[in-house]
This record gives sequence, C-alpha cells and structure tokens, in this order.
Amino acid sequence: ALGVTLSELGDAASAERQFGRARAILTERLGPHHPITLKSVNNLASSYYALSRPADALKLHEEVLLGYKRALGPD
Repeated sequence: ALGVTLSELGDAASAERQFGRARAILTERLGPHHPITLKSVNNLASSYYALSRPADALKLHEEVLLGYKRALGPD
C-alpha cells in the first residue's frame, strides 16, 4: 500500500524501494508464483516504467505473466 501511495504521489524512486521490499518478503513467505507476490512484482515493474527503465519493466512483466499462467492456468 505504501508503494502504491508513493507512486501516486509521483515518487517513483521511493515506490520502487517499497515494491522491491514487498517482493522480497512475499517471495520468502508465499513463494515466487503466488498471486499476491506476482502483484507486487507487477507493481515493481510499473515503477520501473516511471523511472524510464522500460527494459527492466518488460522483463518483470514477462515474469509476472508466466507466473500467473503457472498459478492460475492459461485462462
């Protein structure tokens, strides 16, 4: 929630740090393919776009897509 708020306030750098922390914690506790973890990775990717890092963002978005397919199935 803090990362989203910072992002909406235009502080992409701080949002990136929060999303990165959330990803690490959620990956440890829920696993890398859990839908909640994947949502945090998607948020991190969005912060990369805001920081003019489209290649990094694309890489994470692709990771999220594969993770959702594993967790939720192809539909």
